[in-house]
Order: sequence, then structure tokens, then C-alpha cells
Amino acid sequence: MSDDRVTIGKVASQTGCNIETIRYDEKESLLPPPGRTEGGHRLYSVGFVVKEGDEVHDAQAKEQENEFPFPIDKTVDLLKWCEQENASIDEIVMRNELSRRSRVEIEDALDEIWLVMKQAAFLGCHSEGVLPGGLNVKRRAASINQ
Repeated sequence: MSDDRVTIGKVASQTGCNIETIRYDEKESLLPPPGRTEGGHRLYSVGFVVKEGDEVHDAQAKEQENEFPFPIDKTVDLLKWCEQENASIDEIVMRNELSRRSRVEIEDALDEIWLVMKQAAFLGCHSEGVLPGGLNVKRRAASINQ
């Protein structure tokens, strides 16, 4: 096995995700397709697995955060910027986003997020059976939606 790829079990243990959930997310194209061994076992690129508390990831996030005109670590920081700039929360957040990309890029990304949210809500309201993840939780939204 290549040093830069890991098994589904390792991904599950590093992320705290159930193996069945990972398989479901892959099937639904929510994850990039993994490589495969000659025997057909999944091998995931380590690059997309980030464990909370990972020092490298935390350092990179901190470095990127400092690039914002209004750095925000906690809610109190956001409220401080709002008061200091006499601006609303969405205005401060938009100013931070505009420091990285154009308004068109931001609006396109927000439109994509909105589309995915609507699709997820629609699927949830029209799907029956059991939720993925191995806990055997019955889907209820479809019956409520009728």
C-alpha cells in the first residue's frame, strides 16, 4: 500500500465517522472516489482527511485567519468588529470574504450551497427507509411531508 493513502477503517477512526457513512457518502458522490487495491479495497488520499486538533491544519487555519481584515476567533471578536465598524454581522463576514475573492465568486458559491441545501431537504422529505450510518434510525421526514 502507498504511504500517502489509507484504508476506509483508518479514515473512519481518524474522522470519527462510521464506515457505512463513508461508503454512503462515496456512493452519493459527496466524497471523491477513492483509489482501489488490486483486491478492490478502498484507499483514500490522506490529503482530504483532517483530524480536529491537527497542529499543521490548525497552524494553516490560524495563518489564513490572520489574513482577514477582521480576524474572528470567537463570537465576542465578531461582535467587537461589528461595534467598532458600526456594521452588521453579515457586513463584517462579507468584507472578510471580499478580501479573498470577488463578489461574483462569493455569490456563486452561496448559490451552490443553497442549491445543495434545497436538494438535501427535498431528498430528506422524499426518501423512506433507514438513515445511513448503522444506527438503524428510521427516516421520518417523508411520512411527515405527506
